[in-house]
Amino acid sequence: MKKPTINGWAAEYRIPFHVLHFSPKDEYTWGLQVQREISRRKENDHWRLIKKDEPGWISLFGDLTGIEDIHPSRHLEILPYTMGRTILNSETYLWGMSALIFSMGLLPEQPLTPQLTPSQLIAAK
Repeated sequence: MKKPTINGWAAEYRIPFHVLHFSPKDEYTWGLQVQREISRRKENDHWRLIKKDEPGWISLFGDLTGIEDIHPSRHLEILPYTMGRTILNSETYLWGMSALIFSMGLLPEQPLTPQLTPSQLIAAK
């Protein structure tokens, strides 16, 4: 949600915790950096000012503190997919319908740890 205020514009974004991977703790401090780009003005604004020639860009992000009473998600995510392929006939340089191939299936994912999310492909032929 964006809205003008007396000091300029404010934006509010909601990111559900279940899409983030993190280890269980009592309290969290997360790094945060917000960037806005206005291409017509060649303008690039950052919430935490970091000079262009400053090394260690990520280590200079701001801190988001006071995150408590949240728990990592253990949800199962199932992503449907479709794929298609055709083969170019080298004699006529036309894409042939006789070589049109379709595939579809599901890609289930469930995090085992914050760093490990195995994927398994279930395909229909």
